[in-house]
Amino acid sequence: GHRSLEGRGPNRELHVVHPYACVSGAEQVMDGVCVGADLRQASVLGEKRVVNPKAFKFFYSASCWGPGELERELEDGQWVAAACSKELVLKESSYWEKPLWQVVLEVMGGKHGLLCRELCDEL
Repeated sequence: GHRSLEGRGPNRELHVVHPYACVSGAEQVMDGVCVGADLRQASVLGEKRVVNPKAFKFFYSASCWGPGELERELEDGQWVAAACSKELVLKESSYWEKPLWQVVLEVMGGKHGLLCRELCDEL
């Protein structure tokens, strides 16, 4: 198992995204993109050069839904669904000058680009 980081509210845990289905605990969510990992095993595989440690992206906190809940929230306009390539999802965070959500909304353009500008003005 893994330990939660200190935080307030639900789902305040460390999450990992990476391209390695060979790592224990990895769940493939799209072709070439996995979530979860046995970090001890990943570290050993990194030392053996089986995996690239820089390919692991870590996130603190996540949103989780029950059955049908995300679909309802999408229908209500609470979230924006975007098709993204694995290269975009796995690109090193330091590559972007902005948060990835901002980059994606800007690339989508139209009403999504306008939404991005509105949200960024509020920040």
